[in-house]
Amino acid sequence: NPTAENIARWVCEQIPTCFKVEVRESEGNTVIYEKD
Repeated sequence: NPTAENIARWVCEQIPTCFKVEVRESEGNTVIYEKD
């Protein structure tokens, strides 16, 4: 889901020390974003 991916990326960009964000939209629909 592009929306969940965009939310995860945005959250991670707001926090300088962030390297990984997990967004769970609903049961069975989870996005994990990790900075390179």
